[in-house]
Amino acid sequence: MREIYFKIKNDSDMPVGRLGYTYVDFNKVIQLGCTLAVDFHENEKSIEAMTELSTRAGFMFFNNSEEGKKWFVDNPLKFNNNA
Repeated sequence: MREIYFKIKNDSDMPVGRLGYTYVDFNKVIQLGCTLAVDFHENEKSIEAMTELSTRAGFMFFNNSEEGKKWFVDNPLKFNNNA
């Protein structure tokens, strides 16, 4: 968790951030557009919030993690233009 947090913090010019994450909801639908607000001045508090979130049922990954990047490459979104 620390590695993901500090990588995102180091890549950011802002004092706060919204970390994207993906999870499977109770209906077995993958939810992609979820975010967790973090304060880059409160490292331990932010890492604790990330850790707590990652233990919730259905949590898959933080989108900027290596696991998340790989998942998005392996599962490209396809849109139906006939809707």
